Amino acid sequence: MPTQNPYRHLAEGPFMRSGMAEGWQTGYDAAISSPSEVPPHPLVRDPDFMDGWEEGAAAGHADGQAEGWRLRLAEDGKGLVPGKPDWEPQASGETGATADIRRAWGAVGWVPLAAMLSSFAPDARGVHFLSGMALGRVCVDRQVARVYLPACSSAFREKAGHSTDEPGYWFGTARESFDEASAEAHAHANSRLVHLVGVVRFQPVGAHNFWDWLPFYES
Repeated sequence: MPTQNPYRHLAEGPFMRSGMAEGWQTGYDAAISSPSEVPPHPLVRDPDFMDGWEEGAAAGHADGQAEGWRLRLAEDGKGLVPGKPDWEPQASGETGATADIRRAWGAVGWVPLAAMLSSFAPDARGVHFLSGMALGRVCVDRQVARVYLPACSSAFREKAGHSTDEPGYWFGTARESFDEASAEAHAHANSRLVHLVGVVRFQPVGAHNFWDWLPFYES
């Protein structure tokens, strides 16, 4: 069972801001994608964020050793970075008219979940670093088991027609239907160049930024 953010209740106040909660989650996300060692904390001025980050990183590294490492999005927009070279993807279990996806990679990080939250629940309040917590709450309220987001990564943003919101990434419309999300991703794949296209699948796991990357097209 993955360790839960012990400070998530601090992010549910009127201003939705907690350095400890944000720091813990970002530290956890970084460490569960770093099998070699616990990564050093970033250079920030908020002492609460730094303290939370170090606690979260220790927890993430321990969970990675016990339950397996996860992928993460590269900061330069080049896609997913392997958490461990010999890590194997799992069967996705999806079915339907356009479900040609067969493998899923466990991943972590708030970037696609923030885009998913903005699309699926634009009125929801949340902090980017804690997007998994906010999106999970929306799913529980709406009794939604899974949410799917068409996504694409490319280091050639200008050529691929990608948004400049996140370097090199394009995100479509979040949906409850895998087939609809897959169809939109296919349409993007057929009209863009030099990219890796797939669907981000989210299902609530406590307060975590966990998601699955379901790739199906590379050019």
